[in-house]
Amino acid sequence: MMDWLTNAESYVNSHPRAAIALIAIAAILILAVWLWSPVLLTSRRKYDTRKDRVEDTDRYRRYIGQVLTVPVLVVAALYTLHEAAQAARESAEKSQQEKYSFGFQTLADGNITTRLGGVYALAQLMGGERQDILCPDGIVRPMSGAGGLPPTPGAPVVSIENQLYRVALDGIAAHAVTSSHLGDPARRAQEEAAHEAVIGADTRAALTVIARRGCEPYTKEVPLNLAHGYFRGAAMAHAQLIRSDLRGSDLSASELPRVNFFRASLDKTDFGGSNLTQASFANASLAGANFGPDENLASPDLPRLPRLRTQLGDAQIVTANAQRTDFQCAMMNDARLDDSQLGGADFRRATLARATLLGAKGVGAGFSAVCAPRANFSNPSSLSGRSDGPRSDFSGADFSDGYFHSARFDRIVLKGAIFVRADLTGATFEDSDLSNADFRGANLTDVKFDGANLVGVKMGGALICGVSGLPDTIAPLNCGAQFMPIEAGRYGDACLPPVEAGNGLNQQCPAEPAGAVTGGIPATAAN
Repeated sequence: MMDWLTNAESYVNSHPRAAIALIAIAAILILAVWLWSPVLLTSRRKYDTRKDRVEDTDRYRRYIGQVLTVPVLVVAALYTLHEAAQAARESAEKSQQEKYSFGFQTLADGNITTRLGGVYALAQLMGGERQDILCPDGIVRPMSGAGGLPPTPGAPVVSIENQLYRVALDGIAAHAVTSSHLGDPARRAQEEAAHEAVIGADTRAALTVIARRGCEPYTKEVPLNLAHGYFRGAAMAHAQLIRSDLRGSDLSASELPRVNFFRASLDKTDFGGSNLTQASFANASLAGANFGPDENLASPDLPRLPRLRTQLGDAQIVTANAQRTDFQCAMMNDARLDDSQLGGADFRRATLARATLLGAKGVGAGFSAVCAPRANFSNPSSLSGRSDGPRSDFSGADFSDGYFHSARFDRIVLKGAIFVRADLTGATFEDSDLSNADFRGANLTDVKFDGANLVGVKMGGALICGVSGLPDTIAPLNCGAQFMPIEAGRYGDACLPPVEAGNGLNQQCPAEPAGAVTGGIPATAAN
């Protein structure tokens, strides 16, 4: 009985108009039954006197009235429950609003201890922290609140609690950005420009709350505004920053493994030297972002190391806009960059072992001196039989001095691409457009050119041995040539120089050797 009353009371609260209409209809029906049922019952009997009929009618009305007392009492109970619950909700909402208001007031205090108390007070009101686990991808997303989606007809009304949650989360994000620049403006600007500034305790606390908030349904997602914040050295493992705005923010030298940046705005964001292992950048905008090497570790208290590589192993950068992005020296083994826009991106000296760039567009991208054994730059196989389908395009890209053992470049456009001195042992270029490509001084042992367009290709001084699909009229076999790798040839399939493996130096990006020519044409190479 109590469960039924609770469910009914919940329905009354969520559908007030429908409940009022049902109560009105029920009252009319009860009155009709009480008035006319006795008349109908007595009309079928014969009475000696009118007095007997009236007495019988009154008796029926008393019986019916006693029976109808139960639904009347139920309606009265529901109404009482509704009024009591409404009063309790209003009192609780007022109390919650006062608590949130107090939390926001403490964020503006000049004392850092008070600000920290405000951050953690808001965090507790928002439900505390979750453990270091990922929110289920695709179905469940972080955050409560109405989210960034437009309201739809018939959508449930967002509760006061969720509205307060969203306001608190937005406030904590704003506090994280504002507090990250606290201090003397001129001195702070100099320290930030020199990467010598250290984020304060309240900034770290706000970022921790953001990173460890609970998971909520995707439809209640709340994108955060963290643009232009100084968060260098932050620790936000497993954070869910879906659709969030971090344009122009500094997240260099930070611990960000398995962070979800799905559809986030990351233009000109600095991730240099950060740990982004297994992070997801699907559908994100990364135009002009920096993943290049950094001069410090994730913690500002640790000793500096020169040219620390950004960790992007197993990262998901699919369907992303990463034009003109700096991936120089990034460690991207097993990363996915499928269907991404990589025009003008800089991958010099990066590691791309087993990485996939299926369907990517990288016109003019720089891959000189990369370590990319078994990397796959091919056009997706689903489009291999379509002559009118879009093709991966790396025209004019620079692959010079790279290590591409068993890499795949099938069914893609490589017009004018530069492979000077690249080690392409076992690579495949089947059905690709290599017109005017430059392979001078490259190692072309066991390379497959079957079905490729080789008009205007340059192969002077290349080591050509065991190739297939390469007519003698373009370049004869030249198994006796000497291949002289400059940089990437030191690497193996793990992209680690044998002398450096195991001692941590592999995480440092080597400086450019004096007098080195990157992407140029060797003086001794000639057609």
